[in-house]
Parts: sequence; structure tokens; C-alpha cells
Amino acid sequence: MAAAGGAVLLLGGPGVGKSTLGRYLHSRHPTTSRFLSVGDELRSRGLVRLQEEQPTAARREEMRRTARELLRRECSEWADMAAACARAQEERAGRASCSTSPPAPCGAPVLILECVKEIDDAFSVMQLLREAGVPLLQVLYLPANVVSNNDVLWRFILQSPPSPTTIFAPRERERRVQERQAKWAANAGRLIEFFSSLGVLSESFQNVLFGSSLS
Repeated sequence: MAAAGGAVLLLGGPGVGKSTLGRYLHSRHPTTSRFLSVGDELRSRGLVRLQEEQPTAARREEMRRTARELLRRECSEWADMAAACARAQEERAGRASCSTSPPAPCGAPVLILECVKEIDDAFSVMQLLREAGVPLLQVLYLPANVVSNNDVLWRFILQSPPSPTTIFAPRERERRVQERQAKWAANAGRLIEFFSSLGVLSESFQNVLFGSSLS
């Protein structure tokens, strides 16, 4: 019997702590979860800076192509994790048949994704998940910063290496932040409506993944 599990998408505007939350949740369950921030990966490869400095259709398509490749890789890794968990469950069940003790459960494999900025991203990731056979468990919507008033996440940030970032002059950084906020504002309503229609949208991040709490 295959292990239960699937994907959880982290959704929200710029700077609300999606990547931090994703990395934290993965750190709590490193053997039964994977986390991918497409934006962090694209920034680490220098693709975001190139597109922001000299935007072209070709660079935008390269970013989209790279994002799809990253997502396919993670879906494949999730499938391997799910298969390994299913095998472990079968082995434990076999051993349990000779024992009076119930088999220890294998944690459901979860793929945590931070990859949706606009409505086209949502359509793309849904298609990739379907093709890979990865169920979408939940879309976790973060309407506000989840880090600022959370001691657990603050401690996690202080103990972690910095995530990929790009250094800009203050005025340029402010302009880019405003552009990202505007992009999110233009897409937020459609994204929330889309995922709500699928019945997977949640605005609560307490006790929703792996039964863990951040309080």
C-alpha cells in the first residue's frame, strides 16, 4: 500500500516568510519532506538579477523553463521518497505479523513548494503535479508576515545560513519591492479564488503540517 502524502503550496505576497516557513518545516521533518523555493533557486543561479536588470522575453522564458525543470525534479524525488516509505511500511507490516506489537508508522512524504507568484504559475504547477502523480494536499495562504511575531521562526532564521539574495542600492531595492508587490496585488485575487475553488486553500499555518505547531 502506497504511503499517503503529497504537495503543500505556500502562497503569499513578497516578504511574508514563505521560504522561511518552508525551510523550517523541512528542518523539522528532513526524512519525510522536501522543500523547494523556485525563487531562491532562480536567484542563486543569477537568473532573477539578469531579468530585472535587462528584461527580455527570452530570459523570462528561460526562467519559466528552469522553474519547470526544478519542479519536475522535486516531484521525481518525492515519488522516490513515497515509494521508499511504502516499502518500509510493507516490511514493517511483515515483521509485525510475527509480533504482538503494531508496526511503527512511516511519516507521509510531503513536498513543500514556494513557486506561485501569478496565475500562470498556478496553472503550470497544477499540470506538473498531475503529470507526476503528486496529490495537492493544501495551499497555505500567508496573508501577513509569519516571522515578525514568531519566536520559533526568528530563532530558526538566526541559526540558519542566509537564503540567496541580491544586493541593490536602497532606491533600486525599494523600486523592485514595489514592482513585486504590484505583481502580487494584480494576481492575488485570482490565485485565492482559483485555489479556493479546488477546496485546498487554508489561511492557518498552526498545526497544519505534520501535526507540528510554531507557537
